[in-house]
Amino acid sequence: MKKNSTLIFKKVFSVTVIILIAKLLGFIKQMITAGIYGATIETDLINLSQNLIGNIEYVLRQVFITSFIPIYIQVKNSDEAYGNKYISKIFKLWTIISICIMLLFALTAPVLSRIIAPTYSAELSYRLTKYIRYFCPALIMLVYATVFNSILRANQHFNEGEFSSVIQSVVIIFMSLAIGKTKGPVVLAIGYYVYLIINFIYLSISSRPYWSADIKIDVAIDNEVKKQIKMAGPLFLGYAMVFINQEVDAIIVSGIGEGAVTALGYAAVLLNLVVTLIGSVSSVFFTYISQYIAEEKEKQVADLIIKANRICTAVLIPISIIFIVNAREIITIIFARGAFSHQAVAFATNALIGYAFSIPFLSSKELFSRFQYGYMDSKQPMINTAISIISNIFLSIVLSHYIGIFGVTLATSISTMISGILNMLMSKRHNKYLVNILEFRDVFSAIISACFCIFVSFWLREFIPSSYHFIRVLVTASISLLINILMFWRYVVQGIHMLKMVKMKR
Repeated sequence: MKKNSTLIFKKVFSVTVIILIAKLLGFIKQMITAGIYGATIETDLINLSQNLIGNIEYVLRQVFITSFIPIYIQVKNSDEAYGNKYISKIFKLWTIISICIMLLFALTAPVLSRIIAPTYSAELSYRLTKYIRYFCPALIMLVYATVFNSILRANQHFNEGEFSSVIQSVVIIFMSLAIGKTKGPVVLAIGYYVYLIINFIYLSISSRPYWSADIKIDVAIDNEVKKQIKMAGPLFLGYAMVFINQEVDAIIVSGIGEGAVTALGYAAVLLNLVVTLIGSVSSVFFTYISQYIAEEKEKQVADLIIKANRICTAVLIPISIIFIVNAREIITIIFARGAFSHQAVAFATNALIGYAFSIPFLSSKELFSRFQYGYMDSKQPMINTAISIISNIFLSIVLSHYIGIFGVTLATSISTMISGILNMLMSKRHNKYLVNILEFRDVFSAIISACFCIFVSFWLREFIPSSYHFIRVLVTASISLLINILMFWRYVVQGIHMLKMVKMKR
């Protein structure tokens, strides 16, 4: 058990490192593209169309990975020769599915352009339609990449799939620096296909030892393929809600103003840095949670998840406040150069402030959803997600009417809070020791810490000129983090102790 735990941690650690590198490169990519292309109607058109296809691919990827891996492992363990045959059948099935979806979206592109950007003129809708059709064929290559990635994951090779994000960022950065200033935003569209081709070759070669080509036409659907189709149905419905939620946000933001969609994406990049960190940390804790559950150490499971949540929340509170109070400075430092206009800075600032309110609740959302997965409960987290998504859609529509792009991202934060609270409450059903998740002194300390951080942030504005954006943010962040460390010192000590335990097990 100890060897298995160490092996799992090493895999999680290696994946975490690649994810962080990918996010850092993505961050750099956004800085470069913001400076070269700015936030214009052309970048909005590209982002709207590419995100539409990307969101469809996200749904198909999650559905495929979740439904394919357990069946494939079972098939492979019982008959390795049939495992290759099963993969061949899956390739053919999902090729047909991806072609059908591609044709559907290509044919309905004029209608889709009106739905996702209802305020656009006829000329802009026509251009958006062309971009949607341009990106539609990418679905086929994206589905193949998902199949290759799933095969690798099923054979305990996780790094290759995560490395795809690195490839995408490197390609876009290189092409933007090389020809971006002369060719304009169209480079983003061209670069996307260059990335898809390179990624396809990379993943197909990496997964090649685990599959064999079979070009024979075989329309027979055996029991294993039927199982995947049966599993894929409800999964598709669940992830389709996420897709609808993302598209509703895009529809709302597209009507706020020129460049709003692009600016929203830049603010999301900053939030994703925190989301990635929490996701990686949650994955590490999930390893130990699963181990304790398997060993029936119920009290240790409860103690671990409670401590993990408190430590993460203590770290996230000052980050949230720093983003809220210094949003304009942060956006200015990172993006306000070249073609990135003052209007784009205003949009991105408001979006970042709205997103920042979600940060303290990210740990409870991620940790307690994984806690329920550890007890083999995937239904309740899906229900909690559905409730939060419905809330998000309703609040986005209402709040955006009064406070614009800030209302859209604030709605996202409120839905994250709802999901985090529901996950905490529902987790108590699985473990009788899961009580006092949040103690009164923790809540009180958080309030006091937040007040101090806000006071320091505004107090420093009187002494550090607005032109010194970087210094102001750096000093504010340093003092805010110091205050939080003092307020939650006991959790800092616990965190250091837990890291030492992890190091010893490695």
